[in-house]
Amino acid sequence: MFSPALEVRSNGHVILIGEVDKRDGAWIIFRITVKDSRFHTTRGISVGSTYADLKKAYPGLKIKMGEGQQFAVSEAESLSFGLDADVRKPPADRSRITSILILR
Repeated sequence: MFSPALEVRSNGHVILIGEVDKRDGAWIIFRITVKDSRFHTTRGISVGSTYADLKKAYPGLKIKMGEGQQFAVSEAESLSFGLDADVRKPPADRSRITSILILR
């Protein structure tokens, strides 16, 4: 299946990934993954922020599993935050955000 993606790199490291899909005859970027701490959400959360900071900024998060990792999901904002938490336990407040997934 054809699944194009655009990678933005800085000094050899991937900082953003834009996933592309064809919808209603037009190519769109439907999902962006942020992997660099230079980018923040409108509420000040970035890669490297703690789970405690995330809970304060986005109350009502749901914890979900995907691809061997825990994600804190804000459905109202269409955001998912990858966490470095142990998948066998609930995330600790000191757990760090490793990526931010923005859905369209």
